[in-house]
Amino acid sequence: MRRIWIGWAAVAALAAGCQPAPETPAEGAGGEFAALVAEVLEPHCAGAGCHSGDRPAGGLHLGDERAYSDLVDAPAHRRPDRKRVVPGDPDSSYLVDRISAGGDTPRMPLGADPLGRADIDRIRGWIRQGVKR
Repeated sequence: MRRIWIGWAAVAALAAGCQPAPETPAEGAGGEFAALVAEVLEPHCAGAGCHSGDRPAGGLHLGDERAYSDLVDAPAHRRPDRKRVVPGDPDSSYLVDRISAGGDTPRMPLGADPLGRADIDRIRGWIRQGVKR
């Protein structure tokens, strides 16, 4: 009787470990970055002609598919010696300075409520994880 119970326990343990991995969005099919744009960058940074339209502030467009190329490994407008987003390194990313307290320039977004801690942490996490598209 004991062997049967141990056998079923082993089967249950194996079955629990063999669950399919959670699905992740395919790259380019509206993944992590598309959600970040839609839920954080667009509503807070691309409105009222700031980082959108034909002449986005600082040449940084955050309202559509251009946002990725305008951010990742791109030189900052005010500080061309720094990259807006350094993949894997939020502390070296100029964007993080601009949206966080501190840094060498005014906190973004200008004239609006600052981003909340959860949104800043989400941007930092995206950068830390390698700026997945």
